Amino acid sequence: MSDAATYLDARLSPDDGRLRFDRLDPSLGSWDLWIADPQRNVDTRITSDPRTEVTPVWLKNGRGIVFVADRGGSPHLYKKDLASGVEEELRPAGRQQQPMDVSPAGTTLAFVERSASGNFQPFTLPLARPADVQPLIPANRFLFSSVRWSPDGKAFAYASNPSGRFDVLTATLAEPASALTVSPGGGSAVRWSRDGRELFYVGGDGKLMAVPVQTSPAPRVGAPMALFELPRDGWLDFEPSRGGRFLAIVPYQRGSTQPITMVVNWQPRQ
Repeated sequence: MSDAATYLDARLSPDDGRLRFDRLDPSLGSWDLWIADPQRNVDTRITSDPRTEVTPVWLKNGRGIVFVADRGGSPHLYKKDLASGVEEELRPAGRQQQPMDVSPAGTTLAFVERSASGNFQPFTLPLARPADVQPLIPANRFLFSSVRWSPDGKAFAYASNPSGRFDVLTATLAEPASALTVSPGGGSAVRWSRDGRELFYVGGDGKLMAVPVQTSPAPRVGAPMALFELPRDGWLDFEPSRGGRFLAIVPYQRGSTQPITMVVNWQPRQ
């Protein structure tokens, strides 16, 4: 895939054909947005402002992105058409904002904004009417992150700390305040499978977990199952693909500094 560098996050395009990511420019100390074409092994830089642009999310059909840029005032939301290169400010500078996800229909952005008390709250923004911002969940004092729409557009999942630790929860758009807890042992970094039948998240014990879910006719959540334990330093970000595999940003480590692991008395499984 891409060369070793300092990355912030990554997300596959709706058709899995491209990958967008944030890469640090060491010469400036700021971040820029890039798109990778894995089939051709080519990376294309899509922002070049000397200030920072990060955390882009794909618009429908991969024709554009929404991202956050630090261009005067606090970091706030922009939209970019990838064909024309035209950028549009979606929200004025004010309180810090971060895009989370675009609805499957491509009409609505979920984002978080820092409140006066310092916590991040989730909101929705119709892309055709950016001024019409609405709370996704009734305002409260808790923190929110990793807000993701379900593939069928009927529900959303997120991480929050109402119990005092971060847990993964899911709720329907019809009843956003009636959330179901997904992670009994704590969790973060929630992602939907591409078919919407599972939620993946990083458990409190550092394992990647999978949970069967359904959004209709009524929301239901099954028992979590550990898929595997993540490396000691974890994943900086990850994304499920259509083929049941995971794309991950992993911390860069030099082989000469890593310990040697020896397995003794190994026997093949009968």
